[in-house]
Amino acid sequence: MKANAKISVYEMRGILGESSDGCGGVSPLNEKCNSAYTTYNPYKNGYSEAHINGQNIVGGYFHLTIFGYKSEEDAKKANIKVTYTPAYGGSVALELFGNGYQGIFQGMGKYLFDKKIYGVNDKRYGNNESLWWIKQKINNGIYKFEDLNNKYIKPTYLHLMNP
Repeated sequence: MKANAKISVYEMRGILGESSDGCGGVSPLNEKCNSAYTTYNPYKNGYSEAHINGQNIVGGYFHLTIFGYKSEEDAKKANIKVTYTPAYGGSVALELFGNGYQGIFQGMGKYLFDKKIYGVNDKRYGNNESLWWIKQKINNGIYKFEDLNNKYIKPTYLHLMNP
């Protein structure tokens, strides 16, 4: 590799974001666009982790999205494995990214969310019912997301930390 070669963050790992037709695609978790919550600067460790607190509700929707797919075809082939580790007083894992619950979105064109890159979201919690799960302390913990079919999408982590 040349010393001046550019390596993009999304080619090294998945990034958690939020997707919405109304926002024009996948946006950062703190963008406040149809967001079910807002957290100031939720990203840690070079975007490989997102730390959120569902108590800061500002809207009615939450579409958790793993972003960083090079093509729509790669996103369609996604096979997301979720590993839960109880933490922050939680003990019950949320069922995320089950079969039949995935949607595909392009990036919104801001920050790292390039319009030529795609994300896979979990549509199951994309309505007002989503506000309940994101606020429950029992669901607190560390969620590891990894794609078993697209190995260039490195694991990404969600730290759900409700008081």
